[in-house]
Amino acid sequence: MKLVHLVTYNEKFIPRQLQLLNAEFGQNDQEFYLIGGGKGLEEVLGANIYRLTKRSLLAFVISAHRANRLVFNGLYSQSILTFLLLFPWLIRKAVWLPWGGDLYWRGLVPATRWNRFLDHLRRRFICQLNAIATPTRGDYLKAQEMYQTRARYIDGCPNIFAFEREDLDQEKARASVLRQTKKAKIIQIGNSGDPSNEHLEVFEWIKEYASENIEIHVPLSYGFAGEEGYRDEVLQRGRELFGEKFKPMTRLLEAAEYNQYLSTVDVMIFNHKRQQGFGNMVISLYLGTKMYLRSSVSTWTFLKDKMGCTVFDTESILGMTYSRFTELESTIRTKNEKAVSHLFDRKWQKQRWEELYRE
Repeated sequence: MKLVHLVTYNEKFIPRQLQLLNAEFGQNDQEFYLIGGGKGLEEVLGANIYRLTKRSLLAFVISAHRANRLVFNGLYSQSILTFLLLFPWLIRKAVWLPWGGDLYWRGLVPATRWNRFLDHLRRRFICQLNAIATPTRGDYLKAQEMYQTRARYIDGCPNIFAFEREDLDQEKARASVLRQTKKAKIIQIGNSGDPSNEHLEVFEWIKEYASENIEIHVPLSYGFAGEEGYRDEVLQRGRELFGEKFKPMTRLLEAAEYNQYLSTVDVMIFNHKRQQGFGNMVISLYLGTKMYLRSSVSTWTFLKDKMGCTVFDTESILGMTYSRFTELESTIRTKNEKAVSHLFDRKWQKQRWEELYRE
């Protein structure tokens, strides 16, 4: 057995990833153990895809022991992490694929004595890893800073999207027509209902545009964490400032429907203080959307310096004229599209994943 994957299940990304990794690298040389639940989980289980339960835990440890490499796709389960500390030789041949929230866990939970103890366990675990694989090198550097890990860096393992590039090309053509015909400018704030989106701060920045012909779209259908009243506060404040122009998105859209919606967005604002919403960002850049994000997050350096995209700092919004805030030159749209286009290419994605299968 070459690889054993321990995967945090996510209905938006994981089914397609399992399908393509099995197709490209074969079922006989790898096994997948899925943590968690959700829509479509039972449908993806198969000959080499299992749900990790107490009953299958021993089988997982045996397979991981025999494998050349262990891959942690998302590191959210504290109980599994703690359990694996009993098997340090497994951790030393493991690669971690951070998603975002698992990397920045320390800053997302209250600083209680119990959480500090759990963070100590996470540090022990991450320090023993063989490698960390992410296309965003800034996340690797953040892991080094936070956990003092000596794990090496693997530049790879990008998102495998639940659609083909041709599907995006159709939406891109649609977006081009829409921008010439639709009247209202569509502004999206954030990618989920989680407080880390810092919606309320953005509302204050752009409230001066409330009299313009705009629609403010805010996805709130998933990712809610933190105080119970946060989403209600976002809804209340959004309606106070923008009235009927405020369009909260409370229904989770399928991938094709969401891409179709994204093709209508003119301005995207990601005010997160950590890496988050990467898939939304690159899809929107490919579709020609004007993108704002914090210059302090790792994705800013990745998109500007590594990819060559033109993106804008959220902290520059306050005081901007409306036209400067919304307008984007066609040459920048074209440049951004070309810069990220390879991220949706299946051959390129396979090449970036191959690093995990070489040893």
